[in-house]
Amino acid sequence: KRSFRATHSLSQALAAEKTVATNGHTLYLKEREKTMGYVEQARTQPLPPPKSVVKQQTQLSELRRETVADAGIASPETKEHKERRLSRQEVFLASRKTRHDDACEAYERRIDELAELSQAITQERVLQMRQNMKDTDVQIEQLLHQLEGGFDDLGKWEEPQVKGVLTAVEDVADARRASISKF
Repeated sequence: KRSFRATHSLSQALAAEKTVATNGHTLYLKEREKTMGYVEQARTQPLPPPKSVVKQQTQLSELRRETVADAGIASPETKEHKERRLSRQEVFLASRKTRHDDACEAYERRIDELAELSQAITQERVLQMRQNMKDTDVQIEQLLHQLEGGFDDLGKWEEPQVKGVLTAVEDVADARRASISKF
C-alpha cells in the first residue's frame, strides 16, 4: 500500500509540474504569436520612398515649373472657356440641388406613410388587446360563477372540483398576463 501511495503522490507531483510547464509554455507561445503579429504588420506597411528619390523628383518638378514659366506658355483656359465651364458647373449644381430636394420630399412622404401605417397597426392591436381582456374577464366570471350560490351550495362541491375551477381561473389569468407582456 505504501508503494502505491508513494507512486500516486509522485504521479500527482509530476502532473502538477507538467501543468505548470504547460501553462508557462502556453504563455510563451501567446507572447511569441503577438510578437510575430507586430513583425508581420511592420512588414506589410508601405515604406517611405528613399530620400534620394524624393530629392530627384523635387528637382525634376522644379525644372518643369521653371521651363513652363520661361517658355511663356499661357494657360489653356481662355475667358470663353472659363465662362462655359462655370455655366456648366452652375447647371450641374442646380440639377443636383433639384434631385436632392426631390429625394428629401420623397423621404418625407415615405416617413408619413410609414407613420400612418404604424398608427393603424397600433390602433388595431390596441382594439385586439381590449377585446382579449374582455374575453378573459368573461371566461373568469363564468368559471367563478360556478362557485357562486352561497355557503349552502359549497357543500355539494368536492375539493378536487373546486381546485379544478381555481386552476382553470389561474390558467386564464396566466394567459392574460402573457398576452399583456407580448403586447
